[in-house]
Amino acid sequence: MSRFKKQPAGVTLIELTITIAMFSVVMLIAFDAFLNVLKFNRETVQKQSVQDHSEFLFFLMSKEIRMAKINYTNNCRIYFSSLTIGDNIGANDTYLVVNNGKELRFENYEGLCVRYFVETDVALGADRLRVVRHDPNTNTTRIAWVLPVDISVTDIKFEAQNKFDQRPVGPSQPPMVKYSLTLSSSIWNPSTLQVFNEVTARNFEQF
Repeated sequence: MSRFKKQPAGVTLIELTITIAMFSVVMLIAFDAFLNVLKFNRETVQKQSVQDHSEFLFFLMSKEIRMAKINYTNNCRIYFSSLTIGDNIGANDTYLVVNNGKELRFENYEGLCVRYFVETDVALGADRLRVVRHDPNTNTTRIAWVLPVDISVTDIKFEAQNKFDQRPVGPSQPPMVKYSLTLSSSIWNPSTLQVFNEVTARNFEQF
């Protein structure tokens, strides 16, 4: 009978190398899946952020545009005419679209002369939506960016109907504004959202 016990076999270098290689492959696959999930979550959050801001934009612009004064006062007429030579402001106009559909002008329910337009933010190097509200009584002007710094406007288009006799036959239509914007996020992979809206004036019964 042997006086020595049989020792268990050890792990060879080849087996160890194969094990490490298989573990590395599994970890790489798991890590890649984790990065994809993280990227998807971040894109989803950013898209939701753009959508939330677009809803805020709907609320802000729609309320002010809807309650615009019909036949805005001579004060706003003079102010708008002083901005751009050649603007044709009709006697019964409620809305004025200039700059090839890139800017909308009207007088809001507070009597302020309002402009919505896109302007380049020099600090960011991006186009952003800006609103200007001018008070003709005090000759003061408030200027503000409508959207946060990470949301830019890559395209904008305004269309306005001012008169009530646009249809040759049938009932007339109240003043209205149609606008479309393309919003883009600058965080991570750009997330783009197109916004379309149509707003009808609510003060047409005063006409």
